[in-house]
Amino acid sequence: MDVYAFWNNKGGTGKTSLAFQTICRYAEQNANERVLAIDVCPQANMSELFLGGLTNKGSAKLLQRQGLVPRCTIGGYFQLRLPSPFAVPGFSAEDFITNPEEFNRLIPSNIDLLCGDPLLELQSNAINLDFASSVFARDSQGRRFKPNPLFQKWCYAELRWWHAAG
Repeated sequence: MDVYAFWNNKGGTGKTSLAFQTICRYAEQNANERVLAIDVCPQANMSELFLGGLTNKGSAKLLQRQGLVPRCTIGGYFQLRLPSPFAVPGFSAEDFITNPEEFNRLIPSNIDLLCGDPLLELQSNAINLDFASSVFARDSQGRRFKPNPLFQKWCYAELRWWHAAG
């Protein structure tokens, strides 16, 4: 499984456009592979593009996904996972995945999307303060020194589930 990330702390550098075009082109050239796009930006502009963009009401479609129960976004996923991150979830990660082609026929059908969400802005504080203390192992002086193996297994299992589901 290949993993690519587009990140830059500065706005306006073209991350969203570059990621969107790269994902679509990769999906077109690899029609037999499933592609999972995860929008971890609270602005969720990439999700809006996948769902229709400015001319096809992508923003309204994203708001619709955010209004569902469970909230079909990365924020909705964390909303249910954060209270007990190491417990086996009582839901399927598939509940949060959107197939953008259902909303925008111009998107290749082999792309799945975990939509972005403004909740991430608030959830990042919870993740940094509460979750981090249980995620990182500590040495004898209490310093964090490496990711907790339980957390690594949890992240890997979630991604493996998606990859195997296709």
